[in-house]
Amino acid sequence: MTRFLIRRPATVVGRCLALSVASLALMTACATPPPSGATAAPTESAAAIVSIEMPELAPYPEPAPPLTEAESEAKRLADADQRWQGVLASFPDAVRPAVEFEGYVTDQNRVDVLRACYEAAGLQIDEGRTAENTDGQPDTISWSGTTEAEWIAAYA
Repeated sequence: MTRFLIRRPATVVGRCLALSVASLALMTACATPPPSGATAAPTESAAAIVSIEMPELAPYPEPAPPLTEAESEAKRLADADQRWQGVLASFPDAVRPAVEFEGYVTDQNRVDVLRACYEAAGLQIDEGRTAENTDGQPDTISWSGTTEAEWIAAYA
């Protein structure tokens, strides 16, 4: 029994060495290009490749012109109605508060304005950052709440 244990490591090392040499030979054979004038036989996967012709695509549409002042106000009111419908979906008996419009936010001040409103309403704030974000400022900001008062505050 002792004799078997002494020989076994040498046998295992020999087998590993033989496997390494065989692998190296196989990799070398695969990496060697065919002799000049010879063509490699296509494999099944190469034969299965199908080329699809690119269709003619329409030109990229021009961006829509900016909204007029009247169109912008109509969209703001429609958006407010849609947000209120979201409140009513969870709290059908909620009473819509009278909210005075103070102004539009921009991409630059959106997060700061929303944070101030959410904090003033006592809502829990959730911030989101993308992997590309390097300045540490949140890319998105939202709120979370479960009560009717929190949903109405978030609407306002």
